[in-house]
Amino acid sequence: MNEVKNIVVIGASAGGINSVSSLLSGLSVNIDAALFVVIHLGINSQPSVIIDIFKRYTDLDCRVASNNLKFENHAVYLAPVNHQLLIEKKVMKVRKGAPENHYRPSIDVLFRSAAAAYSCCVTGIILSGMLDDGASGMSTIKKNGGVCMVQDPQEAQFPDMPVNVLQTIQVDYTTGIDQMAKLLNERFAVAQASD
Repeated sequence: MNEVKNIVVIGASAGGINSVSSLLSGLSVNIDAALFVVIHLGINSQPSVIIDIFKRYTDLDCRVASNNLKFENHAVYLAPVNHQLLIEKKVMKVRKGAPENHYRPSIDVLFRSAAAAYSCCVTGIILSGMLDDGASGMSTIKKNGGVCMVQDPQEAQFPDMPVNVLQTIQVDYTTGIDQMAKLLNERFAVAQASD
């Protein structure tokens, strides 16, 4: 098993299930990265249902994040409802923790932990959503040398979260989801071994 060197963290809220599904549909199944997703969901939501939706759009390994699970490349991990998702070196932590920005899971919590553990090897992505969760976390990713991508607010179903990031930091890319997937595929392409 190849060690994970690249981390992609994705934050979304209202309109997020569709946005994340669209992004996943454009990603190569061989992407050289592990992907972590926080979507603000209601307390009675079932993450396993969201995972089933994701699986309709991608052949990447999609699963609900669990505590102390060692993460892998070519996989997507969704934060469970009412828990914070954090990344440490080689392993994820799922904890009850306090809400942040009124949310548990919080995008900022995930993004800050990724930046602390993987610094310049982190790519942060903010998609459709209301309010400003993710803006502080993206700032931390940027300060640690990571790459910041924001969905074009004109494309986002709910543009607040992308707009708030754009008002906070100078992002690397503001683009539509299709182009975002292409950028990720180029950035994390796996070299094909010759036969």
